[in-house]
Amino acid sequence: MKTKLPIALFLLAALAGCKNAGEHHNEAVVPTAEISTKQQKLADSLNDAAYAQYDRNYTSSLQLAYAAENIARKTNYIKGLADSRCIISLVQSCRNDAKVAIDSIHQLLPVVINTRDTVSAGRLYAALGACRYRRSEYDSARKYYEKGWAMLSSSPFDRVMCGIGLAKVLLKTGNQQKATLYYEQAAAYKGVHDTMVHAWANALLGELYYSQRLYDKAIAYYKEGNASFKDFGNYNGIGATELPLGNTYYMQMEDDSARKSYMRALDAYTALGDYNGMAIIYSNLSRIYLEHDKINEAIASAQKALNIVGRDNYATIEAGTYQQLGDIYGQLAKYDSAIIYVQNAMQVARTSGNKMIVKDCYKSLSEIYSAMKRPAAAFDNLLAAYRIKDSIQPVSFNKQLADMEAKYETAQKEAEIKLLKQQQQIDQLKQAEQQHYINKQRLMLITLVLLLISGAIGLYLYITRRRLKECVMKQRLIRETESAERRRIAKDIHDELGSGLSKIKFLSELMYTQAGNKQHLDASLQSISETCKNVIDNMRDLVWAMNPENTTLANLVARIREYSGEYLEEFPIDIVYDIPEDIPQTRITKEMSRNIYMIVKEALQNVVRHSKADKVSLVMQLYPHFQLQIADNGTGDINESRKDGNGLNNMESRSKAIGANLNITAIPGKGTSIELKTNISPVNSTT
Repeated sequence: MKTKLPIALFLLAALAGCKNAGEHHNEAVVPTAEISTKQQKLADSLNDAAYAQYDRNYTSSLQLAYAAENIARKTNYIKGLADSRCIISLVQSCRNDAKVAIDSIHQLLPVVINTRDTVSAGRLYAALGACRYRRSEYDSARKYYEKGWAMLSSSPFDRVMCGIGLAKVLLKTGNQQKATLYYEQAAAYKGVHDTMVHAWANALLGELYYSQRLYDKAIAYYKEGNASFKDFGNYNGIGATELPLGNTYYMQMEDDSARKSYMRALDAYTALGDYNGMAIIYSNLSRIYLEHDKINEAIASAQKALNIVGRDNYATIEAGTYQQLGDIYGQLAKYDSAIIYVQNAMQVARTSGNKMIVKDCYKSLSEIYSAMKRPAAAFDNLLAAYRIKDSIQPVSFNKQLADMEAKYETAQKEAEIKLLKQQQQIDQLKQAEQQHYINKQRLMLITLVLLLISGAIGLYLYITRRRLKECVMKQRLIRETESAERRRIAKDIHDELGSGLSKIKFLSELMYTQAGNKQHLDASLQSISETCKNVIDNMRDLVWAMNPENTTLANLVARIREYSGEYLEEFPIDIVYDIPEDIPQTRITKEMSRNIYMIVKEALQNVVRHSKADKVSLVMQLYPHFQLQIADNGTGDINESRKDGNGLNNMESRSKAIGANLNITAIPGKGTSIELKTNISPVNSTT
C-alpha cells in the first residue's frame, strides 16, 4: 500500500532549511550534547522519510535529504551526512546530474572512511556504483559495487540490495554465472523489507532469463515483481520491470504489448521524476514508431530522449538515439541528415567504448550508402561492421560453448554412472523378490482404486444430501420471508390507511348532523380533504417502499430530498441540504429504507407543527457510517411535540427496529436537533 509522507517531516525540513539559511558559515556554533543529539535524531528522521519518498517522488525525497544534510553538517554528524548524500546522489544520477553526484561522493568518502563507519562507506560506494551504471560505465560501476558489497557485511539489507545492483552490472558485461550467485542471495534473504527485496529479486531473475533469450520465463518474473511493486506504490520498481518487459515483448515482435509496457514505465518515471528512465523510454518508443512507419512520432520521441539526456554523459542512450535518428532520416531518403546523426552516434559510442553501438552505426551507414547508390562506401562500412562483430563475439561465444560442453560431459558421465548402478541392482535382484514387488504393487493399486471409488460414492452422497438440505432450508426461508412481508404490509396498511379512513368515516357521519351549520360543515370538509391528502401521501409512500427497485441508498436519499422539498414548500421555512453528491446504488433492506424515510417524515412534521422555526438543515454523511441530522432554529421545546401525539415515540421505536441510535437534543430558544446514526449494510440483489 502507498504511504503518505507525514506533514510534520515536511515542516521539519522547511524549518531546518530556513534556520540554516539565516546562519553565517564563519560563525563557530558548538551545540550542547543534548541539542546535538536531538538534531542528529532529527537528521535521521528526515533521512528515513527521504528514503521512503525515493521510490515515490524524487522532488520530495530531495527536499528532505537536503534538510537532513544541512542539520548533519551543522552538528558534524558524519553518518547523517553520508545517508543524505547517498539519497541526493541517487536522485541526481537519475536527473542527468550524475557527474555532480559522483564528485560530491568522492569528496565525502575520505571523511567517512576516517570514522571507520563501514556501513556508511559501503552505502556511498554502492551509490557510486549506481551513478556509474546509469552512465553506462560498467567497469567502474562493478568496482564500486564490489567495494560496497564487501563493506556492508554487518548490514544484510544494504548488502543484498548492493548485490542486486552488482548483478545488473554483471549481466551488462556478460557474466551471467556470477550474477546468478547474487540473485540466489537475494532470493534467500530473510529480514527487514524482505518482501521488497524478493520483488527486486524477481525482476533480476527476469533479466537473467532475458539474457539467455528465455523470453516467456522472463516475462513471468517481470510481471510477478511488477505486481509486488504496484502493491507497494513503488514507482522505481514499476519502471524497472515495465521497461525490460517492453524490451522482451519487442524481442518477441509483440510491438503493441511492448508499447503499452513502455507507456506504463513512462508514467511511473514521470511521476517519480526520473529523467534517465524517461529518456530510455522515449528512445525505445522511437524505434517502435519507426518500424510501424510512424515517422513523425519516431522523430518526436527521439528528440525528446536527446533533450532529456543533453545535460550529462549518458552515452548509451545518446548514442543509441542518434543512431535511431539516422535510421529514421535514412528511411525518409534524407541521406545527408542520416549520415550526420549516425556519425554523431559513432563518435559518442567510441568515446564511451561501446563497440556494439559502433558496429550498429557501421551497419546503418552501409544501408544508407547502399540506398544512395554508393556500393563501395556501403561495402566498406559493412566490412567494418563485421570486423567489429568478429572482434567482440567469439570470446563470449567460445566461453558459452565451453560451458555448454562442460555441462554436457558432466551430465553424460553422471548418466552413465547412474545407469551402471541401476544395472548392478537389477542383476542382484531375485525372481521371487521381483514377483513379491509386483504383487505388492497390484495389491496397493487395487486398494487405492477401492478407496477412490468409496470416497467418490461418499462424496456424491454427501453433496446430494447437502444440496437437498439447502433446498429445503431455502424454501423454508422463502416462505418465512413471504409471511413476514405480508404481515408487514398488513400492518403498514392498518397503521397508515386505517386511521385515516376511520377519520374520514367519522367526519362524513358528523356532516349529517351539521348540515345546518355551514361553519362546522366547512371545517369538516376541510378536515376530510386534509385526511384524504395524508392517506394518498401515505399510500404513495407505502407503494414506493414496497417496490424492490427503490430499496437502494441512492433512491432513499432522492426520496428524502423530494419529500422534504415538497412538504416545506407550503410553509415559510427554508431548508438547507448538506448531502454528498455521489450516492452509490447500494441495495439496502426495505425495513431500513422505510424506517429511515418515516423518521425524516416525522421529524419534518414536528418542525412544522411545533418548532416555530424558519430554517431547517438536513445533513447526511455516508462514511464511515450512515449519519442523518435534522436541525431547526425554533423554540427547542420537545414537550410540545410529545403532547401532540406519538411522533417522537414513533421515531424512537423505528430507530430501534433498524438497530440505529437516535439522539434528540433541544435547546430552549435555539432549536431542536435530531441525529440518527446506523450502519447500512448492503444486501444481495436477489433477496
